[in-house]
Amino acid sequence: MIKLPSHENCTPEFSFFSVRSVVKNRFLVLRLLLLPLVMLISATLACNLPTSEKPDARATLNAALTEANVLPASTMQPASANTQTPDTAGENNSPTTAPTVPLPTAAPLKEDSFSTDLQNRGYTLIAASSTIGPKDYIYSAYLFSNTELDPSAAICRLAFTRYEPNNNELLRYFTAPSYPAGSGYTFPVSCEAVNWDAPPEHLIGETELSPETRTMLGFNGQWSDINQNGLPEFAVAYQYCAQDCPEYGEVALHFFELKNTYKIVDITATLPGIVQPWHMFHSGNPLHIWVYDPTEYESGIAIQSTWVFAWGSSEFKDDTPQRANEYSAQIDQVVEEIEADYGMALTQTRVDFIRILMLGNKAELPQTQTLTTFLDVSDPAHWPGTNLTLSCWLELARANAQRDTQNNQPFSLPPNPTGIDSPALPDILAEFDLEKFDLHSCTQLVNE
Repeated sequence: MIKLPSHENCTPEFSFFSVRSVVKNRFLVLRLLLLPLVMLISATLACNLPTSEKPDARATLNAALTEANVLPASTMQPASANTQTPDTAGENNSPTTAPTVPLPTAAPLKEDSFSTDLQNRGYTLIAASSTIGPKDYIYSAYLFSNTELDPSAAICRLAFTRYEPNNNELLRYFTAPSYPAGSGYTFPVSCEAVNWDAPPEHLIGETELSPETRTMLGFNGQWSDINQNGLPEFAVAYQYCAQDCPEYGEVALHFFELKNTYKIVDITATLPGIVQPWHMFHSGNPLHIWVYDPTEYESGIAIQSTWVFAWGSSEFKDDTPQRANEYSAQIDQVVEEIEADYGMALTQTRVDFIRILMLGNKAELPQTQTLTTFLDVSDPAHWPGTNLTLSCWLELARANAQRDTQNNQPFSLPPNPTGIDSPALPDILAEFDLEKFDLHSCTQLVNE
């Protein structure tokens, strides 16, 4: 007899029977010989047919939202914040679905080892949102916070998952990023997800979200596409301060992008400064972003300057040197403000002097041009009555800028007044040629 092939077992088995009673019937013999071949072909075709198609992402989510219990308990495990699953070939191709169309609500997050562990440690889920992303999967972002912790203990945790039937897989989680070096800030004291449809007034300026900007940058709910590469991002604003400061400090905005089905990247992580939510997008081209330089010259006193960055093929690139005219105009504005104080003793204006040099650095303006402007406004003749310490600072700042130019290197920060008015001043003076640079106030200060 002939055993019919099973769909579960695609290797057909045969046993032939005696045909002596029908040998004389050649047509019957032919039929018997062909029958196994026909059935073998049929079995092979059946085995090659897909048993199921990939479910439609939107239909799957609609079912999940209609009946939350459809999402099974996942088997998430805390993943290393610095570990990424290697790229899969072709994953970075443009997605087939518009990325910044958020879903009605976040896919339900049931009990799992990751969220349960956070909740047991006092974390609260403060924001969640889902969208259709690469390969038409459902991706979700979950922001947890525990403000009772010390900031260095990772107050904020951001987790990303990819939902498939019977699984809500943890892709990666991020601890809160530290503030860039050069300032008095370290770790954030709080965080919040940005809803671009109802942006928080204390964070986002009205000029940042014109209708044209919203359309160009794909703002929709808590998702965006600020680099127009077809991949969605989830934005989180982190607040930093030296102490507990609910009403002041700095805020850094980070954009976390779904690169492919396995990889999420903070596309703002490698910037040299921070993105301030109230001053993000260049008015001439919202695809270019302002990056604030948080470098402090003195404790609590930052030098107000920014870079302009534009998205390249895979990351933001410094576009500041291409905007030399804009930065020259900024320097002209600073000079105008300084000149308004001519004839007075030098005070806080000293930070504005340094700003001229830093703006020249960022835009890569001709160094001799920037130096000439700086030496003009810092001429001691403009600042009568300045005390000995600040007179020494003025001389050191001028000498430092001249020495940098002679050495063909970018302008560096001169010693600040705190360092000058201290026992360290003789060591500072030893770094300069006293015959080449006029530092008589500093010499007088040392001899007192």
